[in-house]
Amino acid sequence: MALKGDYTGIHAHGKAAEQLQPVDGEQQTRVKVYRRRWLMLLMYVLFSMSNNWQWMQYTIVGNVVRKYYNVDNFAVDWTSVIYMLASVPFIFPASLFISKKGLWLCLAVGSALNAAGTWLKAVEAAGAVARFWLLFAGQTLGAIAQAFMLPVPPALAFIWFGPKEVSTACSLGFFGYQIGVATSLLVNPLLVRDHENIEDIGHDIRVSAYGVAAAATAILLLILFFFRSRPPTPPSSAALDRANAAPDRMLSVVRRLLHMCNFLVLLSAFSLSYAVLNAFATLLNPVILTYYENGEEFAGTVGLVLIIGGTVGAVICGFILDRTRRFRETVLVVYTLFLASLAAFAVVVHLGNRALVYAVISVMGLASGGFIPVAMEFAAELTYPEPESVSAAFLTAAGQSAGVPVTLLHGWLLEAAGHGWAHAALCAQLAAGLLLTACVRPDLRRTRAYQRRPTTALVQ
Repeated sequence: MALKGDYTGIHAHGKAAEQLQPVDGEQQTRVKVYRRRWLMLLMYVLFSMSNNWQWMQYTIVGNVVRKYYNVDNFAVDWTSVIYMLASVPFIFPASLFISKKGLWLCLAVGSALNAAGTWLKAVEAAGAVARFWLLFAGQTLGAIAQAFMLPVPPALAFIWFGPKEVSTACSLGFFGYQIGVATSLLVNPLLVRDHENIEDIGHDIRVSAYGVAAAATAILLLILFFFRSRPPTPPSSAALDRANAAPDRMLSVVRRLLHMCNFLVLLSAFSLSYAVLNAFATLLNPVILTYYENGEEFAGTVGLVLIIGGTVGAVICGFILDRTRRFRETVLVVYTLFLASLAAFAVVVHLGNRALVYAVISVMGLASGGFIPVAMEFAAELTYPEPESVSAAFLTAAGQSAGVPVTLLHGWLLEAAGHGWAHAALCAQLAAGLLLTACVRPDLRRTRAYQRRPTTALVQ
């Protein structure tokens, strides 16, 4: 039996190419998972870390950037907002790359754009005159590169990993996203400091820019020479079914997804949660400063705890999904925890007890960070056999698009009506998302495909 796609041309010689064997008159597929799958995941995580380091690179040291480039708060804020906006129109072309051309080309284009953006900022930093527009152009390239990064985790997990580890692999794929932001929040203020002498600030910015550019270039070379789109042999019966399926037009895939009511309900719930998280994280600093005098450092630490909690939550949720396959129950639990911790934050932030704030933010991080990969995997289950990259693109585009107006509305409410009303609006939005999530039926199509055919996974 010849396999379609990248699995064609595997010949029956040696241990690396065991094919279909007759069992009781039927064909039993001997599928394999390869040790190199962890290398593929690691290269993606490094790319994600490099790209997301740049997301908050300038806003976290906004006072220094404003002083050096002689720009206002609005200009500096846009170095972060551009990441939410620029990726949206490019995320569907990126998912098309994955479906039609494979993971390698998608990540090669993304990492090339990422490296180009870092070197553009390095060239700007090396100039005798500070040019903010050139820095912003580099930041925009990085934002576009993010579109080629975001739909990858569920697709990479499905293509390279076995049924009992696919959700864990997807969750680990988001590890780089979280760690990139967290290390940027922690390290950038140490690299770029406020000095009386403008030239000293310029020196710090150059050192930071050169370091990020060197790392991005090394990651680009790793992906170009060592990354592979898929293994020689499929890792699961569901992946084999996908390989045997006739290629389909992207427009047809999109049309079918738009007619899946179950998926659209999850999409709406995800966009509400993602938008609330973006708004809360973006405006965390002014909220903390409202209740804690000279609390800039405290606000930064709270943001760091939120992100680290999200990293831990994502990994834990992925592990739980692989062991239980309880997608609906897991997503309901993390959504409920997110809502409860968001409401609790409105109470504890008034009390002046920093330990309580850290405790509540830790729970919020676990819940909100865990929700993202769980929703991605749940969407892949609901929409199988459609490509995971397309459902992930839908979720990401909806979340990013909703994040901008919700963040702007939250900021306006914060100034016009105060923190209480602004926070209540976020809680109401999250409660609506929880109700929508409860309406999603657990139609686990991909899990049924995993169980449809007896399989033997051989690790090598």
